[in-house]
Amino acid sequence: MDNEELIKKIDALKDKPKEEREEFSPEKVREKLKSARHKADVPLTILAVLVTLGALALVSWVAVTARDNESALNTLVEVTGMGKDLVQAILRYGGDIAIAVILYLIAKITAANITFLGKMLSNEMRLTDSRFAYIKDYYRTRAEACGMKKIPELFITGTSYETEVMKVKVRSNKAITIDKKMLLKAEQTGDWQDVEYDVCKRLARIYLGYYDLANQVFTFTAKLIPGLKELLNRCRVYSTDRVVMALMGEEAAVESVFLQCYDSELYKDLDREAIVRRKLENHTRAEDLSKWLENAVSETPVSPYRLIAMLDTKTDGRLF
Repeated sequence: MDNEELIKKIDALKDKPKEEREEFSPEKVREKLKSARHKADVPLTILAVLVTLGALALVSWVAVTARDNESALNTLVEVTGMGKDLVQAILRYGGDIAIAVILYLIAKITAANITFLGKMLSNEMRLTDSRFAYIKDYYRTRAEACGMKKIPELFITGTSYETEVMKVKVRSNKAITIDKKMLLKAEQTGDWQDVEYDVCKRLARIYLGYYDLANQVFTFTAKLIPGLKELLNRCRVYSTDRVVMALMGEEAAVESVFLQCYDSELYKDLDREAIVRRKLENHTRAEDLSKWLENAVSETPVSPYRLIAMLDTKTDGRLF
């Protein structure tokens, strides 16, 4: 899909009346979910698991095997030029420290994941039918359409409960949170689309398994590696967008992502075609290269690539 086609389709979606948009259907959602995951999602996740297991195997070898293996010790002595006793001491104490650090990090990730629901139950309110019946019903129908046997709890929060381990965010698939300011704004204006998008985005990540404890533990090391971290995250954004599109419908999902990519306040008053065209235009090779490099080092695909991936569902989003 070229730039002009993208602009025309975005404009067509904007001008389409809401009453003409596709109605929610669990059967259609389930059909769309079959092809929602980006083709690189599983291979990159497997690579992340292998990297993590490889790091664990290396540390275990250093801590347990290498320090008492004569052949390994002699090789390290020759390579480093240090004395045998010094090399053995470094392996012994360094390996022990590394294993202790790894066990600590795994314990911290596990604790943050498991206790998230407890924090919500202790400090926040569940969403009830008495006041926010619409969004609770919306959430329930989307969760059921995803085939979730146990639907995560839905809470109203005023505080961020995100936990980071070495700058890697730890999530939980036991509870979903909605910011109370967003909820109250929707109640006042009658426009629930921002809340719907937020709910569907969190449901999508749970559906795709990104918040599973095992997934977080076994992809943790990969998320610390520059390059692999960005690739994995960009791929997962594309997959999440496709699931959101299945849950919300194409028009609402594209509009929500558009608002997220560009300035949502300005968007309401400015011409959408002008905004998109300005973002897509490249006047020089240097600008084109600069945009490519920005996408390559970003954890989220640049907005034109992200929108194209949503509108052209026959192809997967560009990672580079």
